[in-house]
Amino acid sequence: MTSPDEPTTPDEPTIPAEPAPIEPDAELEPDAELEIDAEPEIDAELEPEPAHGEVERVPLKVVPIYVHPIEDEFADHDAGPDGTPADEVVEEEPARRPRTPAFAISAVVLAAVTIAVHIAAIVVAIDGDFPLGTLLGYLAIGTSALAVIVGIVAVVIGRGRGWAFAAVLVAILANPVVLLAVLRALSGLQTT
Repeated sequence: MTSPDEPTTPDEPTIPAEPAPIEPDAELEPDAELEIDAEPEIDAELEPEPAHGEVERVPLKVVPIYVHPIEDEFADHDAGPDGTPADEVVEEEPARRPRTPAFAISAVVLAAVTIAVHIAAIVVAIDGDFPLGTLLGYLAIGTSALAVIVGIVAVVIGRGRGWAFAAVLVAILANPVVLLAVLRALSGLQTT
């Protein structure tokens, strides 16, 4: 190797001279500019070119990632300092409110009202008050339809399904239009 003051041959790499150290007692002027080499000068002739297919190595910035450790499912996390298991706290599940069968009860009541109004319409019509009997017959048809709708809703949402299904059947059979169709069908089967 040669010293920095001696001339070099083209085959030898050049080594830059070290900068003079700054004395700690020296005062720097606030406006003084310091000459700092950010990157050392490297001769392009000395750097080997990457061969075909090779990748240049580039410095990477490493960023730490903080990961929480995975806890073992079967490990005793609540163990005390001596390794004995601590008392487990068992939280009670909130009590489920019982679902009220309000729709089923309404369907049963409407089916019963349909039967009562239909019977009243027949009795009034037999006594000779046809306009009132007709009005009660239409009222029985309306309460029957309402009982069927409320019963179907109760069956679908699952509140008192058995009672709601029974109320739907009773309301359909107590409907004056359905009852009239059934009675006409049965009267045609009669033989004299």
